[in-house]
Amino acid sequence: MKYKIVRRNRKYCILELETDQIICCFEEQDSARKSMNHLNYGGGFDGWTPNFLCEKNLLHKYNIEK
Repeated sequence: MKYKIVRRNRKYCILELETDQIICCFEEQDSARKSMNHLNYGGGFDGWTPNFLCEKNLLHKYNIEK
C-alpha cells in the first residue's frame, strides 16, 4: 500500500507514504476510503504525486509518528 488515511483537522486525509505528502482531504471517511482504494489500485501517480497537485494548505510534511 502506498497510501493510507490519517485524521487531520477533523478531516480524513490521504497520506502518500513514499513522499509523506497529504494528497487530499474529505469530510466523510467513506469518500476518503474510496479515493484511497483507487490510488492504491493504480490510480494517480503510483506513490509519487507532484507537489503542485497536493492540498495547497497541507503541503508541509506530515509526521507519521504523531
